[in-house]
Amino acid sequence: MLGTKEFTVTVVPYPHAAFNISPTQTSIESPVLNLNNTSTGYDQIAWYYQNNLIDTNDQFTYTATDTGLYCFKLIAINELGCPDSVEHCAEIIPGGLLIVPNAFSPNGDGANDVFQVIHKNISLKSFKIFNRWGQELFYTTDIKKGWDGNYKGKPCELGVYFYLIEYSDPYGKNGVKKGDVTLVR
Repeated sequence: MLGTKEFTVTVVPYPHAAFNISPTQTSIESPVLNLNNTSTGYDQIAWYYQNNLIDTNDQFTYTATDTGLYCFKLIAINELGCPDSVEHCAEIIPGGLLIVPNAFSPNGDGANDVFQVIHKNISLKSFKIFNRWGQELFYTTDIKKGWDGNYKGKPCELGVYFYLIEYSDPYGKNGVKKGDVTLVR
């Protein structure tokens, strides 16, 4: 005669590792990445970057130190120690750079004869120079061109002039930079 025995089986769900990373692409000028755990059926988690444990909280922020691809691995573990993992990456790209000198000397000596911007990863929309009365003396949309200190073929007087630069960064975000430059000879 066969006997019967009752027992209870508890099914522990297998974990499903999942997370969001935002932004998935950003510039080195704002290199902060936010990682948010969205796993299910887990008891504990572990975040890894380059095979090194970096955090065990549901959310954390990582600040990149250089451009490149940053890949993070999340391991979700259930109460019985069963793991699941997932990996996502974000890219840190070079940012835009715009530097404007504060003086130039268009005297023909080959040094600082042209007032132009120093740039990296920007698109120029317009570059204008004005005198102190607001008269436009120079205009270009070519980032490689600069002002030679002349207006209508004649040298401008020594003094302070004003610039207005409109540009866009690598993400298409528009920017404006304005200020003054001193013309010396």
